[in-house]
Amino acid sequence: MRRDLGRMIIFCLIASIIVRNIPAMFGITDLVVKYAIFLIVDLLFLLVLGNSLVRCGYFNKDKQTPLWKSLLILLPTLVLVIGFPISNLVCYERVFTFDFAYFDELDWLILAQLIVTAIYDELLFRLILQYQWFGNSSRIKRIVFSALVFALFEALSLGIYALLVNIASLIVLFAGAFILGLVLGFLMEYTHSVYPCIIFHLLFTIFALGDESSALLSLVVFILGGETFEALSYQTDLFILAGCELFTVLYLFFAYNLYFKKKEY
Repeated sequence: MRRDLGRMIIFCLIASIIVRNIPAMFGITDLVVKYAIFLIVDLLFLLVLGNSLVRCGYFNKDKQTPLWKSLLILLPTLVLVIGFPISNLVCYERVFTFDFAYFDELDWLILAQLIVTAIYDELLFRLILQYQWFGNSSRIKRIVFSALVFALFEALSLGIYALLVNIASLIVLFAGAFILGLVLGFLMEYTHSVYPCIIFHLLFTIFALGDESSALLSLVVFILGGETFEALSYQTDLFILAGCELFTVLYLFFAYNLYFKKKEY
């Protein structure tokens, strides 16, 4: 059983990374064709993965989490998600990064692909990798290891060739995806259900439009690159998102040590 699970994980990871790099390998520049390929392949992966999980009974929920702990773990997730609509309201006077009134077929295709990918990611990384493959490890190891694999996968999926040229972008993206992976990992671990993870990953994807880069680390890169504070002061949205990230990381650290580390349930 564990060997079959390992094969499924490795196949999904390698196949997904290869598919996301096909446009770069073959020089496909048409964005509609590119995201159509992504969407079709992700849907196929999702159908195969979902069918396997249903047959194995992985969606059964056999544990209950105390309400107060569920609310505690929802807080950092909400902060990470609402950072985008808040920054959009402050900077652009709208909730979403995009404007539905001007959506064309490419925009809808990209949004659909991001939504399908979010569901696929949660089934693969939270339900299978974290909850099943690392099931015998301690909770903190399950959360951290699954977040690391998720972050590496997200970084490589955006284009190996492009990322090799720009290492700073790779680090920023990896850090942002790792923070998101930690939040969703905690949510999975302390609600014992993949459904909240899917919901909040979908919300994050819709508000952020798939951008998982770390705003906090972006500020650090800008400062190390010689940007003055006066130049950075105009990027209000970056400071808002960085503040949300910082709160999330500190909250998870203190909440884990104060409430979640003490007792298994």
